[in-house]
Amino acid sequence: MRMRGLAVAAMMAAMPFVPAGAQTGDYPFTGFFADAGVDEDAEVTAQRCALAFFEQRADGSYSYYHLDRKAFEAGHKLAYLQYAKGHCTFDPGRKIEICNSLADLGSRDDQTYTAVAVFSDMSPDIVSYSSYDSIAEAKAAIASGEEADAEDQGEYRRCPTAPAKLKSLIQPGMTTYSEDDIGALSDPEDDMLSGTMTAGVVKALAGK
Repeated sequence: MRMRGLAVAAMMAAMPFVPAGAQTGDYPFTGFFADAGVDEDAEVTAQRCALAFFEQRADGSYSYYHLDRKAFEAGHKLAYLQYAKGHCTFDPGRKIEICNSLADLGSRDDQTYTAVAVFSDMSPDIVSYSSYDSIAEAKAAIASGEEADAEDQGEYRRCPTAPAKLKSLIQPGMTTYSEDDIGALSDPEDDMLSGTMTAGVVKALAGK
């Protein structure tokens, strides 16, 4: 995962590190995705996307957004606020993704860091990956054929809402939410995912 504290190497430089042979053209997947667990069903993906999602762009840049929960619960229009941004590179030979965070208000004390992942499977809607603490660790795992621990495995799952609709709901600027409030939406507990508020957002995104 790019977020949730699995990225551990501090990176203060603004320009991303590009490994030898890395792809710098179109990124291997683009669009709006949720950070998800392995083999989650479509309903849970829709719930996650209702609360928070990231946009991966063709040039490697990405942004994370969370629901403006306060506005929604106050009866205002559905909206999303940016809370993180950065840039990724991808080595197609080794299937290693390296993402450098440039800002992350969900981790205010450590906003610039590097996240390393190895892709094990990739389709248009689901990217399966394992997270590692360093590029060297990722390369060693590839060489040995060993799988990462289950807690370090995850998936990027494409959000079911049309990209144009999600874009129209994104507000300018960065969030003013606290770190805890961001975390409650970006890494939600089960009761948040299945709650009535989330169900209302899913329904609104579906135009119901």
